[in-house]
Amino acid sequence: MPDDANRDFGGQFHAVGADRYSLPPSAFRGDTGGSTLVNTVTQGTTPVINDTLLSPDGIPLKLANTTVTFLIQESLSAGSILSELCGIVNADKGKVQYSLSTSDIPGPGIYLAGYNVINADDLLLHQVPRYLQVISDIRGGIGATRPLTIAEVRLAIRDYPVSNTLLDDVEFSDEEILWALTRPIDIWNSVPPDISTFDYNNFPYRAAHLDGTVGELLSIATHHYMRNQLSYQSAGMTVDDKNKATNYLNLSENLKNKFITFVERKKYELNVAGGFIFNPGPYDRLW
Repeated sequence: MPDDANRDFGGQFHAVGADRYSLPPSAFRGDTGGSTLVNTVTQGTTPVINDTLLSPDGIPLKLANTTVTFLIQESLSAGSILSELCGIVNADKGKVQYSLSTSDIPGPGIYLAGYNVINADDLLLHQVPRYLQVISDIRGGIGATRPLTIAEVRLAIRDYPVSNTLLDDVEFSDEEILWALTRPIDIWNSVPPDISTFDYNNFPYRAAHLDGTVGELLSIATHHYMRNQLSYQSAGMTVDDKNKATNYLNLSENLKNKFITFVERKKYELNVAGGFIFNPGPYDRLW
């Protein structure tokens, strides 16, 4: 977007626009104000991110005379990766803006993120959680072990408003898909033997990861349909559009068991392979 004139952002902040693209908010947010939103950026880009900070009950935070910092850290680590000072675009409506340099992030994958709102006495007033998804830059090629993305999972289950003719919406929010992406890694790391531990960004078995992720998503939907099933009649017609729990549960258990079987077999393979040590000797190159 073109350069802007200096603008007063409220409080002590001023900022100048930049010739960088603005990242729009996700189209597939959760149903409630308590949902943790997901920002998606491409590796190697420097987007300007506009965001609105809300309290847990959905009310915009008052940001006058505060400092707002955007933090990123590894999902399974306590160490911070990046800290960016945000400009306050509208202090009364909780609107902030910052420029994110993805070159400072280790690589593609899922990261914990959030906004710290600190007052003039250096006290933390609010922490607004976010997830950050960094997708691969196609200029570097597409590796067979790259992390799965939300878009790939949505494609695998064809979860788009245009495809969901009954819902006219997506069935799963970005947050739900991201959570489901973490579950297979947690399962791998907890199944004995304790070998080849992975984090959420370096799990190399994409096909099995996708099976486990979709299984977890269908399990989420199963709970929803079981709680909300209620058949009724209207205008001589019987409506039972929530009667899907059994089908979803069967497919979910099939995929989750398929992933567990893969984990057990792959860990058996790695464990056996790790039990042999090759010691080079004078005859190791005879053929």
